[in-house]
Amino acid sequence: MKTIACILSYHMPELTSKTVADLVSAGWEIGNDLFIFENQDEHSAFDHAEEVTHFTGSNLRMTGGWNFIADWCAEHDDDRVWFCTNDFEVTYGTPSPGILSDLPASIGWWHPAVEPIKDYCFPWMFGQNPAGLRDVPMTDSICPAITRECMEYLRAWNHGQVFDQLFYRGWGLDYDSCWQIRQMGKRVVIHDAIRVKHEASRTYTAGKAPESMEAFYAEAHGEMSQRLIAKYGPDWHKMIVG
Repeated sequence: MKTIACILSYHMPELTSKTVADLVSAGWEIGNDLFIFENQDEHSAFDHAEEVTHFTGSNLRMTGGWNFIADWCAEHDDDRVWFCTNDFEVTYGTPSPGILSDLPASIGWWHPAVEPIKDYCFPWMFGQNPAGLRDVPMTDSICPAITRECMEYLRAWNHGQVFDQLFYRGWGLDYDSCWQIRQMGKRVVIHDAIRVKHEASRTYTAGKAPESMEAFYAEAHGEMSQRLIAKYGPDWHKMIVG
Protein backbone atom coordinates (compact mmCIF):
# COMPACT_ATOMS: atom_id res chain seq x y z
CA MET A 1 0.00 0.00 0.00
CA LYS A 2 1.52 3.31 -1.08
CA THR A 3 2.14 5.42 2.03
CA ILE A 4 3.11 9.04 2.62
CA ALA A 5 4.12 10.79 5.83
CA CYS A 6 2.76 14.26 6.63
CA ILE A 7 4.12 16.31 9.53
CA LEU A 8 2.01 19.10 11.05
CA SER A 9 4.35 21.81 12.33
CA TYR A 10 3.69 24.98 14.30
CA HIS A 11 6.18 27.64 15.31
CA MET A 12 8.87 25.21 16.52
CA PRO A 13 11.34 24.96 13.62
CA GLU A 14 14.04 23.17 15.61
CA LEU A 15 11.63 20.41 16.66
CA THR A 16 10.25 20.06 13.15
CA SER A 17 13.72 19.83 11.63
CA LYS A 18 14.67 17.12 14.16
CA THR A 19 11.55 15.08 13.37
CA VAL A 20 12.16 15.50 9.64
CA ALA A 21 15.76 14.35 10.08
CA ASP A 22 14.59 11.25 11.93
CA LEU A 23 12.21 10.33 9.12
CA VAL A 24 14.68 11.11 6.35
CA SER A 25 17.23 8.84 8.05
CA ALA A 26 14.55 6.12 8.06
CA GLY A 27 14.21 6.39 4.27
CA TRP A 28 11.50 8.99 3.72
CA GLU A 29 12.13 11.62 1.02
CA ILE A 30 10.91 15.22 1.27
CA GLY A 31 8.61 16.06 -1.62
CA ASN A 32 8.20 12.42 -2.63
CA ASP A 33 6.64 10.58 0.30
CA LEU A 34 7.32 13.09 3.10
CA PHE A 35 5.55 16.45 3.33
CA ILE A 36 5.73 19.12 6.02
CA PHE A 37 2.74 21.37 6.66
CA GLU A 38 3.31 24.56 8.65
CA ASN A 39 0.15 25.43 10.60
CA GLN A 40 0.27 29.16 9.85
CA ASP A 41 0.40 31.68 7.03
CA GLU A 42 3.42 31.69 4.76
CA HIS A 43 4.06 35.34 5.63
CA SER A 44 3.63 34.95 9.38
CA ALA A 45 6.17 36.62 11.59
CA PHE A 46 6.77 33.28 13.31
CA ASP A 47 9.75 31.21 12.25
CA HIS A 48 9.24 27.94 10.41
CA ALA A 49 11.52 25.07 9.48
CA GLU A 50 13.28 25.32 6.14
CA GLU A 51 11.96 21.86 5.23
CA VAL A 52 8.31 23.05 5.14
CA THR A 53 6.56 22.14 1.88
CA HIS A 54 3.06 23.56 2.51
CA PHE A 55 1.31 26.20 4.62
CA THR A 56 -2.23 25.91 6.02
CA GLY A 57 -2.88 29.67 5.75
CA SER A 58 -3.51 30.21 9.48
CA ASN A 59 -3.23 28.40 12.78
CA LEU A 60 -5.96 25.76 12.41
CA ARG A 61 -4.95 24.03 15.65
CA MET A 62 -4.34 20.29 15.61
CA THR A 63 -7.67 19.01 14.32
CA GLY A 64 -8.02 21.68 11.65
CA GLY A 65 -4.43 21.15 10.58
CA TRP A 66 -4.91 17.42 10.21
CA ASN A 67 -8.12 18.01 8.28
CA PHE A 68 -6.18 20.35 5.98
CA ILE A 69 -3.68 17.54 5.39
CA ALA A 70 -6.46 15.00 4.86
CA ASP A 71 -8.12 17.24 2.26
CA TRP A 72 -4.79 17.64 0.47
CA CYS A 73 -4.24 13.89 0.54
CA ALA A 74 -7.72 13.28 -0.90
CA GLU A 75 -6.46 14.80 -4.16
CA HIS A 76 -3.72 12.17 -4.41
CA ASP A 77 -3.73 8.40 -4.76
CA ASP A 78 -1.91 7.26 -1.63
CA ASP A 79 -3.31 4.24 0.21
CA ARG A 80 -2.17 5.17 3.70
CA VAL A 81 -1.25 8.48 5.36
CA TRP A 82 1.04 8.75 8.37
CA PHE A 83 -0.14 11.81 10.32
CA CYS A 84 2.75 13.11 12.43
CA THR A 85 3.02 15.81 15.04
CA ASN A 86 6.33 17.67 14.95
CA ASP A 87 7.51 16.91 18.47
CA PHE A 88 8.21 13.20 18.76
CA GLU A 89 11.55 11.41 18.64
CA VAL A 90 12.10 7.90 17.31
CA THR A 91 13.96 6.02 20.07
CA TYR A 92 13.75 2.42 18.92
CA GLY A 93 13.33 0.77 15.54
CA THR A 94 13.09 2.33 12.10
CA PRO A 95 9.70 3.55 10.84
CA SER A 96 10.65 3.14 7.18
CA PRO A 97 8.27 3.65 4.25
CA GLY A 98 8.45 -0.08 3.58
CA ILE A 99 7.23 -1.01 7.05
CA LEU A 100 4.11 1.10 6.73
CA SER A 101 3.50 0.21 3.08
CA ASP A 102 3.69 -3.51 3.89
CA LEU A 103 1.01 -3.34 6.57
CA PRO A 104 -2.09 -5.35 5.60
CA ALA A 105 -5.22 -3.47 4.55
CA SER A 106 -6.98 -4.94 7.59
CA ILE A 107 -5.02 -2.48 9.77
CA GLY A 108 -6.95 0.78 9.65
CA TRP A 109 -5.06 2.71 12.35
CA TRP A 110 -1.37 2.06 13.18
CA HIS A 111 0.72 3.72 15.86
CA PRO A 112 4.23 3.17 17.27
CA ALA A 113 4.63 2.28 20.93
CA VAL A 114 5.72 5.10 23.24
CA GLU A 115 8.40 5.37 25.87
CA PRO A 116 7.04 5.42 29.43
CA ILE A 117 5.77 8.82 30.58
CA LYS A 118 4.71 9.71 34.12
CA ASP A 119 0.93 10.01 34.57
CA TYR A 120 0.30 9.05 30.94
CA CYS A 121 -3.36 8.39 30.10
CA PHE A 122 -2.67 5.42 27.82
CA PRO A 123 -0.20 3.08 29.60
CA TRP A 124 -1.02 0.24 27.20
CA MET A 125 0.97 2.20 24.62
CA PHE A 126 4.25 1.58 26.44
CA GLY A 127 6.48 -0.73 24.42
CA GLN A 128 6.10 -4.45 25.11
CA ASN A 129 7.81 -7.68 24.05
CA PRO A 130 7.70 -9.50 21.74
CA ALA A 131 8.01 -6.53 19.43
CA GLY A 132 5.17 -7.19 17.02
CA LEU A 133 1.78 -5.72 16.13
CA ARG A 134 -0.61 -5.56 19.08
CA ASP A 135 -4.35 -5.01 18.74
CA VAL A 136 -5.78 -2.41 21.14
CA PRO A 137 -9.08 -0.52 21.51
CA MET A 138 -7.46 2.85 20.75
CA THR A 139 -4.17 4.75 20.82
CA ASP A 140 -2.93 8.25 21.35
CA SER A 141 -2.74 10.45 18.27
CA ILE A 142 0.93 11.42 18.34
CA CYS A 143 1.60 9.87 14.94
CA PRO A 144 -1.06 7.46 13.64
CA ALA A 145 -1.08 6.02 10.12
CA ILE A 146 -4.56 5.68 8.63
CA THR A 147 -5.71 4.00 5.43
CA ARG A 148 -7.52 5.93 2.71
CA GLU A 149 -10.50 3.59 3.10
CA CYS A 150 -10.79 4.50 6.78
CA MET A 151 -10.36 8.20 6.09
CA GLU A 152 -13.19 8.09 3.58
CA TYR A 153 -15.37 6.31 6.13
CA LEU A 154 -14.50 8.89 8.80
CA ARG A 155 -15.21 11.71 6.36
CA ALA A 156 -18.71 10.37 5.79
CA TRP A 157 -19.21 9.88 9.55
CA ASN A 158 -18.02 13.43 10.32
CA HIS A 159 -20.08 15.13 7.60
CA GLY A 160 -17.28 15.93 5.20
CA GLN A 161 -14.26 16.09 7.53
CA VAL A 162 -11.98 13.18 8.37
CA PHE A 163 -11.61 14.39 11.96
CA ASP A 164 -14.49 15.88 13.92
CA GLN A 165 -13.68 19.59 14.03
CA LEU A 166 -15.43 19.97 17.41
CA PHE A 167 -12.37 18.28 18.91
CA TYR A 168 -10.80 21.64 18.16
CA ARG A 169 -7.58 21.23 20.14
CA GLY A 170 -7.15 17.58 19.19
CA TRP A 171 -8.12 15.84 22.40
CA GLY A 172 -10.74 13.17 21.75
CA LEU A 173 -10.21 12.63 18.04
CA ASP A 174 -8.19 9.50 18.86
CA TYR A 175 -11.03 7.93 20.88
CA ASP A 176 -13.56 8.87 18.21
CA SER A 177 -11.52 7.79 15.17
CA CYS A 178 -10.31 4.50 16.63
CA TRP A 179 -13.83 3.54 17.70
CA GLN A 180 -15.26 4.27 14.27
CA ILE A 181 -12.46 2.41 12.51
CA ARG A 182 -13.12 -0.63 14.69
CA GLN A 183 -16.81 -0.41 13.76
CA MET A 184 -15.66 -0.87 10.16
CA GLY A 185 -14.12 -4.19 11.17
CA LYS A 186 -10.61 -2.78 10.79
CA ARG A 187 -7.78 -3.23 13.27
CA VAL A 188 -6.27 -0.60 15.55
CA VAL A 189 -2.71 -1.63 16.42
CA ILE A 190 0.40 -0.60 18.29
CA HIS A 191 3.71 -1.54 16.67
CA ASP A 192 6.04 -2.52 19.50
CA ALA A 193 9.01 -2.82 17.13
CA ILE A 194 9.01 0.99 16.86
CA ARG A 195 8.98 3.35 19.82
CA VAL A 196 8.76 7.10 20.07
CA LYS A 197 9.32 9.61 22.84
CA HIS A 198 6.81 12.40 23.13
CA GLU A 199 6.88 15.26 25.59
CA ALA A 200 3.41 16.78 25.66
CA SER A 201 2.83 20.52 25.44
CA ARG A 202 6.27 21.47 24.11
CA THR A 203 4.76 24.51 22.38
CA TYR A 204 3.35 25.67 25.69
CA THR A 205 6.42 25.11 27.82
CA ALA A 206 8.41 27.03 25.21
CA GLY A 207 5.98 29.96 25.46
CA LYS A 208 5.02 29.81 21.78
CA ALA A 209 1.35 28.85 22.09
CA PRO A 210 -1.68 31.16 21.72
CA GLU A 211 -2.79 30.37 25.31
CA SER A 212 -1.34 29.11 28.57
CA MET A 213 -0.85 25.39 29.12
CA GLU A 214 -3.40 25.47 31.94
CA ALA A 215 -5.99 27.13 29.71
CA PHE A 216 -5.27 24.66 26.92
CA TYR A 217 -5.73 21.63 29.18
CA ALA A 218 -8.98 22.97 30.58
CA GLU A 219 -10.43 23.84 27.17
CA ALA A 220 -9.22 20.65 25.48
CA HIS A 221 -10.61 18.41 28.22
CA GLY A 222 -13.93 20.24 28.14
CA GLU A 223 -14.20 19.96 24.36
CA MET A 224 -13.35 16.26 24.46
CA SER A 225 -15.79 15.36 27.24
CA GLN A 226 -18.66 17.38 25.84
CA ARG A 227 -18.30 15.98 22.32
CA LEU A 228 -17.79 12.34 23.32
CA ILE A 229 -20.78 12.46 25.65
CA ALA A 230 -22.86 13.98 22.87
CA LYS A 231 -21.81 11.22 20.47
CA TYR A 232 -21.71 8.16 22.71
CA GLY A 233 -23.34 9.01 26.05
CA PRO A 234 -21.88 9.40 29.55
CA ASP A 235 -20.29 5.92 29.50
CA TRP A 236 -18.25 6.66 26.37
CA HIS A 237 -14.92 5.69 27.96
CA LYS A 238 -16.14 2.27 29.04
CA MET A 239 -17.70 1.71 25.61
CA ILE A 240 -14.59 2.70 23.62
CA VAL A 241 -11.76 1.49 25.86
CA GLY A 242 -13.50 -1.19 27.94
